[in-house]
Amino acid sequence: MKKILFIAAAAALTASCTNRNAYTISGTAADFDGQYMYMCDYASPDQATDSVEVRNGKFVFKGTSETSEAVVLRNSGEDDTRYMLVFIEPAGKVTVDFDNKIATGTPANDAAVKYREQANELEQRYYDSKSAEEREAIAAEMDALMLASFEENNDNIFGATHLSTLSYEMTGAQTLAAIEALPEHVRNSKIVDGIRANAEAKLASDPGQPYIEVSQPDMEGNTVTLSSVVENPKNKYVLVDFWASWCGPCMMEVPYLIDAYAEYHDKGFEIFGISHDTDGERWRNCVKDRGMNWIHVSELRRFDNQAAKDYAVRAIPSNFLVDCSTGKIVATNLRGKAVAEKLAELLD
Repeated sequence: MKKILFIAAAAALTASCTNRNAYTISGTAADFDGQYMYMCDYASPDQATDSVEVRNGKFVFKGTSETSEAVVLRNSGEDDTRYMLVFIEPAGKVTVDFDNKIATGTPANDAAVKYREQANELEQRYYDSKSAEEREAIAAEMDALMLASFEENNDNIFGATHLSTLSYEMTGAQTLAAIEALPEHVRNSKIVDGIRANAEAKLASDPGQPYIEVSQPDMEGNTVTLSSVVENPKNKYVLVDFWASWCGPCMMEVPYLIDAYAEYHDKGFEIFGISHDTDGERWRNCVKDRGMNWIHVSELRRFDNQAAKDYAVRAIPSNFLVDCSTGKIVATNLRGKAVAEKLAELLD
């Protein structure tokens, strides 16, 4: 009798846990009636993990999850395939308007709608702006909006998507600390697993760590090592700069680098540019036309670049300032005027 009661109690506990973690995604997709709706992994939006038929313009996904997750919904049409990001939260009930790409009903999805409305307004202002100064100010507003949205949503999975972007400007140690502050159901999600892995890789290139050797061909095909530049007695600080001619934000940084190089090169500043280009002619022409008169190397393999892997670079532009006297990294991701400001602090 006791055994029967124990089994019954265990079954009840299991059912309780299952119900607590059950989620529902109820959606409308009038434009795709009769097709299948696929649920896909966030990192692999073409690989379905579940599917349901859209009947009378409606579909429903049901399941259980102990963690919050970001998933992608995709219809089955070949001529008009659309993708939509949706957040699953334990015990959450999500309502989806797939035709208009709106998901509501849980903290993460509601926050995403609010953020997109604000971000879209800023983006429109950015594209309508007439001056570089105005665009720079709006870009600062965008950064502030993302940071504020992360702080407001660091208890849900939508906040974690911001951390993926914000971590670009953070050290590996700072990112890992931010991850530890997340609630368990978010901290153990797949999207955070990816952020954590990159942060752990970045620890090797955080400020205070020794620079990592780079050995790649220059524009004439001659192999140049980073150590030969760092150990050059003329150099006091070397900026290891990851960029590409096709990268718009990288090109926006070039004027600042040119100014910093003109002012501080004779005082011991050098730049070691590592390009993610694949077209050698375009790379060389860009360097020449833009007047980027410093050291340049590239494997011409886009992000399949050993140096980028060693420095855990996931986005460009990225840079690392090396103190030649110690061989250690002293600053990372100096953008805009920050390069010259840091050099003024160190060399003036």
